[in-house]
Amino acid sequence: MDTTAITTQPKAGEPKEDVDNKSAWWSSDLFYCVGEMRSCLCGCFFFPCFQCEIAQRMNEAPCNGCCWPCALSSMRTKLRIYQNIEGSILTDALCSTCCGPCVACQISRELDILETQKYHESL
Repeated sequence: MDTTAITTQPKAGEPKEDVDNKSAWWSSDLFYCVGEMRSCLCGCFFFPCFQCEIAQRMNEAPCNGCCWPCALSSMRTKLRIYQNIEGSILTDALCSTCCGPCVACQISRELDILETQKYHESL
């Protein structure tokens, strides 16, 4: 009889573990706007609306994006944890506070990549 003890329980909504448990990096730099102008223009000129769009794409209530002061930081943290991206909550909060439009653009680019991957996997 095997007497293996379970010491941890999975949590609801926890990201899938990678086979190698390797951490990833953001697909693009925080200040990268050269290759993808749509998100940069939306982030600079329509920031509250852009935050609502990002919230909706992340299956959050759209009004959270523009009505809740820490929404951008929490959405960045959620995406970072879900994708197993290196970083910390402190970094997410600092980046979101100091460079909100750039963070929104970075999240949008990351979501674009995820949506493209899901599309190709469904084929």
